[in-house]
Amino acid sequence: MRVALAGVPARLTAHGCKVDDAFPDLRGAGRIFQTLRAVGFERNLGPLYDERRDDLEDAIRWNVELARRLTAAAVGVALRERGALQQRVRRFFDHHDLIALPTVQVAPFPVELDWVRNIEGVQLENYLGWMQSCTDITITGCPAISVPAGFTPEGLPVGLQLVAPPGAELLLPQVAHALDGDDVVSVPAGIAAHSGGLTV
Repeated sequence: MRVALAGVPARLTAHGCKVDDAFPDLRGAGRIFQTLRAVGFERNLGPLYDERRDDLEDAIRWNVELARRLTAAAVGVALRERGALQQRVRRFFDHHDLIALPTVQVAPFPVELDWVRNIEGVQLENYLGWMQSCTDITITGCPAISVPAGFTPEGLPVGLQLVAPPGAELLLPQVAHALDGDDVVSVPAGIAAHSGGLTV
């Protein structure tokens, strides 16, 4: 993954972007996502779980069962913390136009494997762990797009996720198009970039 993504800053810079290592404070995003996702599964699939539990895949059962263990207070905390996280991300965008990060934390894995259990020796608690860079962004409420970023030494494709502030959706396909080699990055009408070009 690191090898495949190593050239991304230079590619962005070549299109006139200013790139730095800053990243918004997403603390708690994984837990917030997991809680609210489970509630959604209970809302939408709880009755089916009650009727045909054994016919459902493990991930569906896991989410419904998690939701049924949650307290109303835990859901309330998750909703409150989501609001605070979204405000932190909006403040981050006061000084940046985009966030660039891996779409997921691992290269494509064999289809026979339902989910990756560890990444570089770190054990994952559940099936959401290998895609947390995606689920964390989901909680921000920000628009995002995933574009091809390169290949691992084994030839497996790796994606780059670009995230814009709310209301700046039109910036994403422009930057994606530029990275595809067909255009230069220009800011759509109505979206004011920070002085000196886009800051990523």
